[in-house]
Amino acid sequence: PLSNLDAHLRFEMRDLIRSLQQDMGITTIFVTHDQEEAVVLADRVALILDGQMKQYAEPDVFYKRPVDEATARFFGGHNFIDGTSDGHVFQSPLGPLTLPEGATAGAGKLTFRPENVRIGPGAENTLTAKIDDIMYLGTQTRVKLRVAETEVEAVVNPNEIEAFAKGGALTIHLPASTLWVI
Repeated sequence: PLSNLDAHLRFEMRDLIRSLQQDMGITTIFVTHDQEEAVVLADRVALILDGQMKQYAEPDVFYKRPVDEATARFFGGHNFIDGTSDGHVFQSPLGPLTLPEGATAGAGKLTFRPENVRIGPGAENTLTAKIDDIMYLGTQTRVKLRVAETEVEAVVNPNEIEAFAKGGALTIHLPASTLWVI
């Protein structure tokens, strides 16, 4: 309902609706196709795709622990790597990656959000990547990387990537707590 408003007014209206909901303590059913709107206004979100409820959960769960690839993609997921998990380590074209506690075992897809790719070495899951493209988006920079012939997308602060150029190499790491097997 707010998507046709200019950005400034849309943010004001979202804040007003949220404030009214909380101040009045009312239950509200808010139907939207805008993921950001849904997570800002909702205590719980029901995602309906192709006429079926895919997931019903608190907003952050859709980002951290989506039930499937379609749900992850709907909420902005871009990284999906085929492989197998023993519940602790995910074997993939990127190499073995340490998983968080409670990870699913078996064949599946590893998913992680672009904003969770960290530049520089880490305590776990450190990889060397080639920079395929850098897209400046104002407050963020989207970086397309290639790790062992697999595309990985990252979203970083523009200051983190300014020393690097397309075609160059850099070290990244994937914190285990941000990985999820679907």
